[in-house]
Parts: sequence; structure tokens; C-alpha cells
Amino acid sequence: MNNIKLYIYALLFITFFCLQNANAQNELPNSNEKFRPNAAQKTALQSLSDSEKDKLIKIQHLLRAYDALDKFSGTAIIAKNGAALYKYTTGYASIDFKVNCALVTQFNTLKITQTFTALAIMQLAEQGKIDLNASFGNYLTDAPERTGSNITIHQLLTHTSGLQDYYDIFPFVYDILEKDDFDILNIALNEALLFDPGTKVLHSNTNYIVLATIVEKVANQSYVDYVTENIIQKAGLSDEAGLHEWYKPILFKAKGYVTEKKTSKLITAANFQDVFPLGSEALYASVEDLFAFNNAFQQGKLLGQKYRDLMIQAHEPFANEANIFKPTNCKEANAYGWITRTLENNKTLIYQGGTQEGLSTQLRYYTDDGFLVIVLSNMFDDRALEIAERIEQALYQDDYLVPNHPVAFHLNDNIQEYGIDSIGANLTAVVAQQSYELDRHSILSALGRGYMGLKKYDWAKKVYQWNLKHFPADPNNYKDLANCYLAMEDFEMATTYYKKRLAVVPGDMHAKKTLKRIAQQQEEATTTKPPMIMPGEKLSISDRATAPKTITDNANSTEIVSTSPTVIANKNTTKNNLTNPPINGTVTAKYPSTTSSVAPSTESNNKVHTVVDKMPEFPGGQVALFKHISDNLQYPQVAQDQNIQGTVYVKFVVLPNGQLNDITIDKGLKDGGMGCNDAALELVRQMPNWQAGEHQGKQVAVSYTVPVRFRKR
Repeated sequence: MNNIKLYIYALLFITFFCLQNANAQNELPNSNEKFRPNAAQKTALQSLSDSEKDKLIKIQHLLRAYDALDKFSGTAIIAKNGAALYKYTTGYASIDFKVNCALVTQFNTLKITQTFTALAIMQLAEQGKIDLNASFGNYLTDAPERTGSNITIHQLLTHTSGLQDYYDIFPFVYDILEKDDFDILNIALNEALLFDPGTKVLHSNTNYIVLATIVEKVANQSYVDYVTENIIQKAGLSDEAGLHEWYKPILFKAKGYVTEKKTSKLITAANFQDVFPLGSEALYASVEDLFAFNNAFQQGKLLGQKYRDLMIQAHEPFANEANIFKPTNCKEANAYGWITRTLENNKTLIYQGGTQEGLSTQLRYYTDDGFLVIVLSNMFDDRALEIAERIEQALYQDDYLVPNHPVAFHLNDNIQEYGIDSIGANLTAVVAQQSYELDRHSILSALGRGYMGLKKYDWAKKVYQWNLKHFPADPNNYKDLANCYLAMEDFEMATTYYKKRLAVVPGDMHAKKTLKRIAQQQEEATTTKPPMIMPGEKLSISDRATAPKTITDNANSTEIVSTSPTVIANKNTTKNNLTNPPINGTVTAKYPSTTSSVAPSTESNNKVHTVVDKMPEFPGGQVALFKHISDNLQYPQVAQDQNIQGTVYVKFVVLPNGQLNDITIDKGLKDGGMGCNDAALELVRQMPNWQAGEHQGKQVAVSYTVPVRFRKR
């Protein structure tokens, strides 16, 4: 008998997937759709401020980079105040039949279904048919007494009921194909509660099964019919959108794809989740459908102002630990069918989305600015969430860099993750990860300019030096490095590279004018008395050349004062040189010695290099380094309790003998990250000696930066 059942199920699945593929092959548009703005959308684009236009360009670069790097298959819409600003489609809805994703492609929206269910409840509450503070047993009279009488509608909506998730209940998981709506509800309500209602917040799909059943009882019609008539049709969604049983063919459906571990090839994701339209899942919609839904919801077509405000109000604070991509400095809470987020700038986001194998969705609305972000993905897990979080950074972080070339984008991601020195030491291999190569000067040049714009001059300098190493014959490298040194106020090195530029491109007027200006300022500096410096007063370039300099040795906090213009101020100052030591002056070594001041020495002995022939290395290499960090990092408990996550960049100098010195925070978490910054410093202080860096056959001091990641698992 069991064999017969299995045979029948197998036939059902074969028929189902054949129907799905046939629909996709025959009816889905076989080309990516192009977005042609109408008059209203053109007006919306023209009304954007210059800053908003720059942000939109960043988002375009972001989506195109993910596309070019084969990291995204799906659809996206960026809109403001109800008008689409940018639409994007890429990848395949069906790889087997080479059917492209399109604006009409139907995705399982996963938890966005909960927003529709909560809206149905709020509509009935607005009509006076449901009391949000009443026990759900008032509407489901057959519910067990211990749950029906003790759990309110509000607690179901906010995931504070204590009901177990039906996916975690043993009988359901193993008998899913034989269960119907009633069976699932009956099993879930008779399981023991995980906690007393109202005492904790824990997401459970079961909550929204109960709510969907309440909609049926109160409205006296099926949940599917109610949502279709009162939400889908009223909002103007397409005929293809709707709540679908797992065995029904769905027109224009996107199939989910994951990477097979052994071969790294994309394969169809096989799972039985999200198979029932029970209120928590199984709403299918396109990116255009969700765009229409959000507009209808925000414009009051589906719910009055009072109940709409109540629906998106933050009700129960919680920590969404499943979202590893979210910013650390934000507060989140459960609303009714939505999640609310208060950004660091105090602006509000309401969003919903979900993920399963090969599929992920995000619907996001920024209430203060009217920005709408929708991302639907059918490749990899959590990809829509990752992209949506990065779009948020592009919208609200002025210093968020999105390089416009895929290779530069890939490099920047790796630099942020693993540190610029680690990537510099493995540059060719990192680029090759994406089957690319550094085949032109402009790739790294653009990345360096991005860092220059953020005033990360040290990073820009390193990138430009990589470029010079890869393309030594390109004279643009001299211009890039000269401009970088000029921004760093290292006038000697700027002069050197401007002269190298002119030797190859003698007609470069910018280089000529800049050299003339530097020479004039240096001449003025030698004939001008040191200026009187008032508190808070900024110095001009010529003033700085003659002003007294205070040198702080970070190792022992001893200050050294000199009035000579040739003194190197500290490890962050690269002015002038050490070949002409000042008379009656002292010079601080670029890396600390055993005393606070040292005798004059040659540049080769004291210089801290940033790019060398062979970078220093942790014993055992990069893999051993990150294993050491993982094994030895002490994640402060208070930071874990407060959900403080992020990356701390620790900068230090690897001396010629392999010792680590001058260990400082290059970029840390805000307000110390509840002890995370200190923990990262201590981790590096306890590291063993490294293998020293080498340059021109000699072991030299090299500046290095290591990223230390704090992330809850």
C-alpha cells in the first residue's frame, strides 16, 4: 500500500513540474523587459534632488554589479511616492528552458503573505467584526480551551502567542502530503506552548494559520476568496497573482535555484515548504503586483487611515537575528504583518520578506521619504535580503561606496570583509574568483577615486600602487598617485609623481600648475615665521609647513615638539623626508622604538611600507589567520545581549623581526561596540610573531590591517 502511495505521489510531482515548465516555456516573455518611463515617471525622475539622483545611480551600479558577477537572478523596482524610478530584471525564471525573468514573473512571496493576512484581519476589525484584544477562541469556538481562551488576536499578529511553528512539529513534517488545512490547525493548537502568551516574541507560521481561519469564520467565505476579492482585485494586481495550492500549475512561475555543493552548479531547489495557502505563505505575485499593492495600501484604497496607522505601528520590540545583513544601529519591532525599523537617522522603514531554498523576497517602504524597494530573487538563499539592505545603505549612507565596474565592486566587497592588506597580498587570486582579470588600468583607478572621495587616502594610495605594479607603462598611474599624495599633504611624493607624469606626458597642464603651486608654497614656508595658532583655527598648507609640530608616540604617550619643517610628525604623517634631519631637533621613528625619541636615521630603516614585494603573513597563511581569529576572539556578552554586530578594523605594523607594533583601531564600531573594539585590539595584541614583509630583498616594516568580525551565529 505504501509503495502505491509513493508511486502516486511521484506521478503527481512529475505532472506538476512538467506543467510548470510548459507554462514557463510557452507563455513567459523570453527577453528581459526594458523600463520605459511614462510621463508621470519622467516627472518623478526630474523631481529628484541631485543627492537622490546620485543615490539612484548607486543603486543602478549595485544591481548591475550583482548581475555581472552572476550573484542575482530576479526582479527589482525602486520607486518614490508611488512612481517607479527604476526597474530591473535579470537571470532565468526557468534555467531548463532558458526563460528569462520578467516584470510579470510570479514569485512565491513567502512571508509577504502574512502582510495580506494581517490586512484582511484589519479590514474586518475596521468593520467592527473583530476585536484585536479579544481571545481568538471567541471566533474559533472549537479551539482548545488552553489556547483559544488565553491567546489574543494581537498576540497572533505580533508573534507573541507562544504557539509552535507547524514546520517544527514532527507529525506535520513527515506527513505533509496527507495533511489538509484542518489537520495542520488541529495539530498546531494541541501542541504545548513554548512560553506564556505575551511574554516573548518568536516568529511562528502557526499564528497566521489561525488568523486565516478566523478570516474564514468571520467573513463566511474561504480565506483565498476573501483575499482575492478584498485585496488582490481591489489593489489591481494581475490575474496571475494569487494564493495557490502546491500542486496547481502557476503561470509565469519562477523556480528556485541553489548551488550544488560538490559541483558548484546551479540546481533546482527541492523542498515541500510554503505549499499551502494558509495565511502565512503561498501568495504568488510579480514585482509589478507588489508595486501595485503597496501603492493601493499607502493611498488608503484597502484600509482607512486609523487602522492603517495601527497596522504599521511598532507593537512588540524584537531582535531579528536571522537578518545578518541589517545595520547594527537600528531598532526593530513587530507590527501587524509588517516589521518596523527605526534607522539611525530616526527615519522609519516598514518591511516584510522571507527566504527558503533558492527563493527570497523583500518589500520595503520608507515612510518618511516615500521610497519603495522591492527585490525578488530565485537564486541562492537570502539574496533579496542582502541586496535590499545594500540598497538601504545606498539611500541613507553618504559614505557608502558602490564602484561601477564589477571587478572593482568585487574587490571593494572583499576589502571590506577581509582588509585591504589581505586582498593586496592575494589580488590576482581574488579577481580570478569571479573569472575576471585586471585587463585595464581604469578598474583600479576608479576604485581608488572612490576611496579618495571618502577621504580614505591610505586605501586609495594602496590601490593606486597595485595599479602601478600591474600597469607600469600607463602614465595615468603617476597622475593618480600624485593627486593622492597631494590630498595627503605629502608634497615631496606628490612632486615626485607629477614630475614622472610630465616626463611621459609633457603637455599635462594640471601637473605643471600643481608643481608650480607646491614650489611657491614651499618657498613661502621657508621665509615665513611660524604662525600664531589659535584654538580651533585651521592652518593653510603654507602655515602647516612652518608650524610647531607635536609628535605623539602611541606606544608610551610621550610628546615630542619640534619647529623644524622636516620632522615626520607621526605614523599618519608622510610630509617631507628623513634624509635631512633638523639641526638641534629630534625625529620620531615611523614605528615606535624603546625610547620616545631616536637619533636621525635613514629612511630605509624607519620607513613603514604599505605596498611591498612580499606582504607580511600570519604563520600558516590567511586561512590560519582567520581560524586564529575565530578560535580566540572573545565576543563580549553584553554586546551579544544588545545584538551589537559588525567589523572592527585593527591596524598595526609588522616589524622586520615579525613583531606587531603600533596596534590601533583603524575603524571601529560606534561607541566602542559595547567592548568589541577593545576585544579586537586584545586579540591582535596576543597574536604570535608574523613572517616579516620583504621589499627589494630586505625585510622591512609594513603597515597591515586585519578585519575582526563580530557576528552572532
